[in-house]
Amino acid sequence: MSDISISKVDSHLDKCNRVKRTTRLSLLRSIVFFSIIPIVLLSIVYYSITINQVIKKKTDDMQIVVSNISETISDLFEDRTSLLLGLSHEAEKAENPQDLKAYLHMLAAAHPDIESMSITDADGVQLVRSDDNPLLDISDRGFFKDLMAGSDLAISNTLISRTSENPILVIAAGVKDEQGKTKGVANLLISLDKLYNRLEEYDFGQETSLYIVDGTGKIALHPKKEMIEMSEPATDWEPVAKVLEDKEAGALVYRNPVDKKKYLSSYSFIDQVQWSIIIEQSYGSLMRQTLILLSDSLVITAVFIIGLTVTGGIIYRRLRKEIILTRREGQKIARALAEEHEKSFFYANIAHELRTPINAVLCSIQLLELERNRDFGCFKAHEKTLAIMKQNCMRLLRLVNNYIDITKIDTGFQKLQLKNVDIVPLVEEIVMSVSDYAKQKGIQLIFDTNVEEQAVACDPEKIERIVLNLLSNAVKFTPRDGRIEVNLLVEEGFLNLSIEDTGTGIKAENLGKVFNRFWQEKNPEYSYYEGSGIGLALARSFVKLHDGDIKIESEENLGTKVSFNIPIKQIDDEDGFDIVSQDNLQDKIRVELSSLD
Repeated sequence: MSDISISKVDSHLDKCNRVKRTTRLSLLRSIVFFSIIPIVLLSIVYYSITINQVIKKKTDDMQIVVSNISETISDLFEDRTSLLLGLSHEAEKAENPQDLKAYLHMLAAAHPDIESMSITDADGVQLVRSDDNPLLDISDRGFFKDLMAGSDLAISNTLISRTSENPILVIAAGVKDEQGKTKGVANLLISLDKLYNRLEEYDFGQETSLYIVDGTGKIALHPKKEMIEMSEPATDWEPVAKVLEDKEAGALVYRNPVDKKKYLSSYSFIDQVQWSIIIEQSYGSLMRQTLILLSDSLVITAVFIIGLTVTGGIIYRRLRKEIILTRREGQKIARALAEEHEKSFFYANIAHELRTPINAVLCSIQLLELERNRDFGCFKAHEKTLAIMKQNCMRLLRLVNNYIDITKIDTGFQKLQLKNVDIVPLVEEIVMSVSDYAKQKGIQLIFDTNVEEQAVACDPEKIERIVLNLLSNAVKFTPRDGRIEVNLLVEEGFLNLSIEDTGTGIKAENLGKVFNRFWQEKNPEYSYYEGSGIGLALARSFVKLHDGDIKIESEENLGTKVSFNIPIKQIDDEDGFDIVSQDNLQDKIRVELSSLD
């Protein structure tokens, strides 16, 4: 019986019910995995890209500000250096430095960033100052020692003013006597607080700070006083260490070791004073700016996800109705298929039962033929009757065999009995056995091959059925004095067999139908040979079982060529080549060609 039965159909329908119950969950999972998750991932990617764009833009903006500030400070130092060199020149000409007090006071008043100006003697004691503060001894200052050692110009690191106690920067130049020997020092003190106030005209942006670092890494200016008051250089700050090492502009993201916060930092180096300008913004503020930029997108994404979920629910309700209707239709179709399948088995059983009496009738006819051979005179009047009986029994047997094979193929019970067979003599023997039938119609039958032997793992009985069916069709539809060529070729690992005739051919519009079951081309001239229309369909099925392919080429009134190929392979077979029984082959030929008699 069939594997598909009513009980199994019912079991399948129960499974459909379970599938229906899980459809909603599957749909929800689909929405989550194929819509929401990708959207969230895309949002994260978009957010990351936006952050990078914000950082890049902010870095570019900060780099521009740092560059402008560096140029401003550089110009300032050049101007103040020129001013100092002018003062040094005046001090060299003056007989009494005290006479320059008014000049110093005028210069300092004209430049708000200058805290004071002074001239010292060779011992470092101030001779005159621009303000009224007491004269000081600066011989302990490093810039004074550098000038007395022979330098023409000296710029200090960050110092604390002894009068105002504010951070300052000192620019100093030597005062020479007529012999070119340093007889004193002219210096000016730049107030770093006033310098920082001057830089406030630049827009740093929210949560952005600027600070200045001297050549030792010590913070000279910072909006937070506690940073300036640090006694040790800030060389453990990554941007400070980087700018002192590279001595060029750059940018980086780092974590400040003091407040443990993350910052985006942009820096520049001032060659004239060996100082650095650094601007930085907290990374958190950058993230907040990014979220503000993405707020509209995030709202749209949330609305889209909500809308997608609602839409999924609506779709599910509609799908549920379709599922119910489809399930009902499936029940009807499945039951009909099961009943049809069981009918096929029923008819196959009938066909088996028919073959038994047909074989019994054939055996009886063969016994009568034996008696006829002994006493021909007694059976002479019934000779034609016996021939008609035998021919029609062969036709019935052929029809029953074909129907049984088709049923086996449909139900998956048709299996190959593979053997290693020398295919050349097998095909040649079939062709030679059919030649008598061809001669009766005056048809020339030719066999040709490009090999003398070729072992192929195949089912010899199926190969016989294929070749006999194709030859039978060729003989049927080839007129007298026609020609049939059978070519067996071994090429590129395949066995190719073609049967070409000079028969009536097939109309072009019918070529796609020839392998359909029960299809036959209407031809009144050959209506006597009409069969069941399943021979070519069966031949194609047998070829497919061998992993091969079959095709047909034809032109009306010119002839037809049918060819098939199967791969050449062998199996482990201790018996070697299989030898096909000639008596058995003759019986098959008589059955297959029964319609030609």
